[in-house]
Amino acid sequence: MPFKKSEQERKTEGTDHLEKKLFIYIQKTVNAEMAPIYQMLNQFARHISKLESRVSDLEKMYAECAAIRERYLEDSACCGNGNSGGAPPVIFQEIKVDKLFIEKFDQANNLGTIGIKELSGHLNIGTTYEKAGLEEAGAETKGEFEEFKEKYKKKMGEMEENGNKDGS
Repeated sequence: MPFKKSEQERKTEGTDHLEKKLFIYIQKTVNAEMAPIYQMLNQFARHISKLESRVSDLEKMYAECAAIRERYLEDSACCGNGNSGGAPPVIFQEIKVDKLFIEKFDQANNLGTIGIKELSGHLNIGTTYEKAGLEEAGAETKGEFEEFKEKYKKKMGEMEENGNKDGS
């Protein structure tokens, strides 16, 4: 025997069914609207986890570098280097110059930051000629040089004559 439903029950049953359909529709609509946002949140979460792992790797590398630096500083302090920068010390050597011949004097100072406290002596760079030395030399030295020059000319003349005799 079929049980007859009352009219009230039929009304509530229809509204329940309508509420379920409406709820499903709203849920689908909300899910469709929120799907891109959920995707972006997932991408951000993955990106943040990658960045966190990179930061932890960098922190490890920094700790290793700091430890190496500390060991280096301790080693340099133990050895008595005294150079915290690690640059070798600059050693200046003294240079003595006996004579200085200047052919041309130029007023330009291109030495930069080099300071010269005292300058004495001479410096010959490149080809030097006997005339420059003769101007300052004494009369005795000039005479010796002239004798040497005459002997040289005679010797060269003899060699040329011997060469012409043999060659002709």
